[in-house]
Amino acid sequence: MEGQPGTEGAGPSTGTGVAPGGAAGSIGAHPGDDPLRGAERAVALSMLSIRLVHLLQGAICIATGWRRYRRPWLAAGILGAAAVESAVVGGRVLRAGRHGDAGVWVDNAFGTVGLVAMAASTHGRDRTTSLNWMLPYTVTSVAATAALDRPRVRYLGAVGLLGGTYVCSVAPAVGRGEAAASTAVANAASYAGFAAVLDVFGRFLRRAAIEAAEARELAVAGGKALAAEQERTRQYRLLHDSALQTLEVIATGVPLDDAAVRRQARRDATRLRALLRGAETGRRELVASLEELADAWAERGMHVDLVTAEVTANPPPAAVDAVVGAVGEAVTNAAKHAGADRVVVRARSTAGGIEVTVRDHGAGFDPARRVARYGVAESIDGRVAAVGGRTEHWSVPGRGTRVTVWVPA
Repeated sequence: MEGQPGTEGAGPSTGTGVAPGGAAGSIGAHPGDDPLRGAERAVALSMLSIRLVHLLQGAICIATGWRRYRRPWLAAGILGAAAVESAVVGGRVLRAGRHGDAGVWVDNAFGTVGLVAMAASTHGRDRTTSLNWMLPYTVTSVAATAALDRPRVRYLGAVGLLGGTYVCSVAPAVGRGEAAASTAVANAASYAGFAAVLDVFGRFLRRAAIEAAEARELAVAGGKALAAEQERTRQYRLLHDSALQTLEVIATGVPLDDAAVRRQARRDATRLRALLRGAETGRRELVASLEELADAWAERGMHVDLVTAEVTANPPPAAVDAVVGAVGEAVTNAAKHAGADRVVVRARSTAGGIEVTVRDHGAGFDPARRVARYGVAESIDGRVAAVGGRTEHWSVPGRGTRVTVWVPA
């Protein structure tokens, strides 16, 4: 649109604002962790990209309209100076990651001189056409100033400086009837219009970045709380699956072999020390661990029929720990709540995983009236779900209980 190069060239400059260094510094001590700094760099680079479009526009105008310029060599010199100025600004942005206040005011000063020089290089009739490519070029300077987190009077000053310079440069041509007054007014208004838009955009960008930083802090705090809760759950499982179970067996009053109880207590103490120190991190074999569990229960008076012939693969250590812990809890429940003295534990490999079933013929229970207990919810279901597995519970009063555990292999 030949009549309004200002509004045409300035349109893309809505992306030229940069976020403030001051506001950015208030969120994070490290620039790399500061959400505003990354946004500021992206917007500054967008401004440089638009500058390249304006420089290309100037080159095309000079090449195709050389004879229409009053002083074509002056117009070419302005284009060269604009290219150098943009290169300097681009270097500062790439090094510092932002377009600072000094660079913005250099932009404004260069634009003021450029508008005056462009008026001297063109005839009056061309000062409101696309041959005056300095208009959209300088609108980006105002846009960048408006997007900074500064008092409005600062970017209003830039609007007044550049907009006023443009009006003064075209006023004589308008007065002589060589240029359309409506086009000149529309072009001058683009300075204020884009400044207002970029002011709103800049404030929205900063508010969104601050909210993102606050959300990240909440997420970090939530992650720490979750990690602490997971650690508490892990430690409780350690106690629940070892020392607490041994104490509960002793508390039942069932006659026990003192030597067997001492051996079990010694095993529990040794394993607890290793786990709390983080020493038990080696690979555990599922079959060997289940055999060890069966031997331990045999010393307590519970006979465990263990069937493992169908196990053809060993799951990861975390899955082994989950299975052994869940099976141990299921056997404990059979002894404590079902009154069973014999259970069958069958382990087998399935498509993509390992399935272990614990079956007793004790008292059983009504699943609809099952009371939620930590042992089932956490020591069985919770620990298996934590490694990507699943559990199934079946029971009928008087017919016993079956617990099935599956974990990926």
